[in-house]
Amino acid sequence: MEVCYGESLRFSFDYTPPVFSGKLAFTPNSGTHGTSRKLLMDNGEPKDPRMRVTYTSVTLLDLTHRDEGTYSVSFGDSYHDIFSLVVLDCSVTLWKHYGETFHYYIQSRIEYVEFSPPNFRDETTILWNRTNHEVNRDSRLTLRGNNWKFTSVTELDSGHYNFRSRDNILRHRLHLTVSENTATYRVGTSEELFIAFPESLSPWTIVFVEEHSMDRTVLMREGVLLREDFDSYESDLIDRIQLLSDGMIITNTQSTDAGVYKIMDEKKNLASVVTVVVYVHTPTYVYIVGGSGIIFVVAICCCCFKKCCCKKSSPKHNAAVPQSAETPAVYYHGPRQPSSSRSAEPPAANFSDPPSNQPSTAEPMSFSFKPPAYADIHVNPPIPEVAGPAGQGAFPPPSVGAGFLSSDPEPRFELKLRGQAMPSAPLFSLDSNDSDVYTSDKLNFL
Repeated sequence: MEVCYGESLRFSFDYTPPVFSGKLAFTPNSGTHGTSRKLLMDNGEPKDPRMRVTYTSVTLLDLTHRDEGTYSVSFGDSYHDIFSLVVLDCSVTLWKHYGETFHYYIQSRIEYVEFSPPNFRDETTILWNRTNHEVNRDSRLTLRGNNWKFTSVTELDSGHYNFRSRDNILRHRLHLTVSENTATYRVGTSEELFIAFPESLSPWTIVFVEEHSMDRTVLMREGVLLREDFDSYESDLIDRIQLLSDGMIITNTQSTDAGVYKIMDEKKNLASVVTVVVYVHTPTYVYIVGGSGIIFVVAICCCCFKKCCCKKSSPKHNAAVPQSAETPAVYYHGPRQPSSSRSAEPPAANFSDPPSNQPSTAEPMSFSFKPPAYADIHVNPPIPEVAGPAGQGAFPPPSVGAGFLSSDPEPRFELKLRGQAMPSAPLFSLDSNDSDVYTSDKLNFL
């Protein structure tokens, strides 16, 4: 059987006198309140002040956790268990932080308030009384109208609150849990850190637990810095602390300042837990240098990438450009030869093979013209053909532009080969009908 805390337990009618005239007993659970059997009623007479016995009912009032156990009745000399009882808390849970105010609206029939600590649920003390003000020794408790207020709560105020009426009946039950304030600060090296104290006039005690360590060091006890405790400490933290009325300042923060700072009041109530994380502060110029380096590297990479692309595209570009025709080989006749192969003189005509009806020679004859300096060239009347070597026949002459070396419309040349004059066709005429005449704009020197 389960019953809420403060409620009543009513027994079956079978155990109501005068039907039942035996004994009603209770055996607590082992390990809680002893194991000895306790007599509650004998032959209709109550043995516990909370027992209410009538001819119609038997009731156990105001159950607490002490009433958990086994209930039994006796018939003669032996006892028989009838049920086991479990008392449930059935309270309203409230959460508050250190220094906050606890409000609760109560009914006008509430006469007093009981308090029991967390580890002593059945040990109650009267905390407040509506009519007996001598009980109200805690100035933090006030009642305005039906608003019951409890200011500046601490860890010691955690527990159960029972609101009872004048007939001692439990009307409300609250479970208050007060926890410390928490905060986390991130600060760079060589900076300042302000740690605020809770809103209270209590002289504070501060315990420092260094990061990655379980060592506890008391920085301040009841408002006084303990500098002597830091004689053997590696850090100069105590020398960099400045106390203020509402907190403290740590100047020139260092990596050894990282850790947990526990702030407690004079009654050892944990008021606040501050976690400090110290990171290495990077100067601004580091970011500037780093950014410049990144830009430089990107620029170099872009240049290298562009150069590689240009190299890869050059062969394709060169392949697309058609190769110019090779300059025909030039042969000179006569005693005067040019002193250099590269000159401003026009390239010589390279004549093709003679027609098929003419006998071919082992090597085609080539000619080079340099009219101003060639001593064996004579301007003659038009000659239709250029005579080849003896027995070779005639070769059709090349055709050149009309403005070559003379203002005459069609200058003609006579070549001598081995002392014999060779008539030539109109050299610059375009009227030649021979298909084997080599023509080229490269002979146009003007």
